[in-house]
Amino acid sequence: MLRTYKCADAALSLKRVRRAGWVESGLRDVESVADHSFSLAIISMIASEMGGLDVARAVRMALIHDLAEAYTGDLTPGMKRRVDRKLLRRLEEAILWELFSDTTLRIRRNYLKLYRDYLRNGSAEARLVHMLDKWEMRLEAEWIRRERRKLPKRMMKMLEMLK
Repeated sequence: MLRTYKCADAALSLKRVRRAGWVESGLRDVESVADHSFSLAIISMIASEMGGLDVARAVRMALIHDLAEAYTGDLTPGMKRRVDRKLLRRLEEAILWELFSDTTLRIRRNYLKLYRDYLRNGSAEARLVHMLDKWEMRLEAEWIRRERRKLPKRMMKMLEMLK
């Protein structure tokens, strides 16, 4: 029988965590954090390959970039502004460290290093995934607009700021 890892449990729980920005704007039946991370991973896979970057690194980064939200919940930019940036970063890093605690120390360190690179925007892959994270949200907004014929005004303003 296959072993269950804490990071896999966290990934499964993200299927039940709804994207807070969409929920706060009054929408129902919105994507989960897992839906978002999967879409971002696919987009990152193609974009990093087309850009000659390390595809595996970009995809791994996209898959773990919101993994801590299994414990914190999805945090909107407004929520994050109310929390000390360094404190939030330490919390997210501690969560990632714990989520990979039942793997080898080498794997654990590698994923924490990857996550830190993402947070610091320290590589071409990190910068790409950050850019695509915003772009994926715009794509989701377009899907919502097509399906529901409109977006709440609050979301339209936020999307304009992302341009």
